[in-house]
Amino acid sequence: MSPKVTDEYKEEKRSQILEGALHCFALKGYQATTINDIAQYLNLSKGAIYTYFSSKEEIYIQLMEEQTRHSNNEIRGQFQTLPTAEEKLHFLFRYFRQRSFNCMRQLGKVYYEFWLYSSRKDELQRLMDHRYQHAISQIGEVIAEGQRNGEFRRDVNDQFVGSLFWILRDGSLLHFSVIGDEQMYQNVWREAEEMLFSYLLTTPDA
Repeated sequence: MSPKVTDEYKEEKRSQILEGALHCFALKGYQATTINDIAQYLNLSKGAIYTYFSSKEEIYIQLMEEQTRHSNNEIRGQFQTLPTAEEKLHFLFRYFRQRSFNCMRQLGKVYYEFWLYSSRKDELQRLMDHRYQHAISQIGEVIAEGQRNGEFRRDVNDQFVGSLFWILRDGSLLHFSVIGDEQMYQNVWREAEEMLFSYLLTTPDA
């Protein structure tokens, strides 16, 4: 009788496959990477990979969702300790500015290749659009809170600011995954933070 495989073991193995896939995607590129590449890197059989994931696309989607879930949990947890919208927005800038630069570059390379790949597939494009709209709303809620509390200008569009924030984040991921200048990355985020707060806090008549 074969030993029982525990849920803890399954989750550990699943996480191991996701981490290995991220390494392979960043090293070789999403489209060039095969299930066999991931299996060889992890010293597993292809069958073992397919036990947990049905395809390379599913591996990427699960990887993206894991990253998003982890970030959202950290952000929501910190938001509960911050009483004002201004402090929450400062935290978001600090959160992304202080992430591991090497990890950020690795994710950037994988993320953008898959983004282009998904743009040619309707189902994946809808998934990416849904994820992006959720991200925009997350920032927009902070801006709307600040407007209600009198912290931010009432005439700004909270969804527009949400889009602006993620354009900065996505653009910096793409740019610095190629350029690789960590100090410049830090400086760009600091300047962008100052510029956005100047826009949010300055009245139209000033």
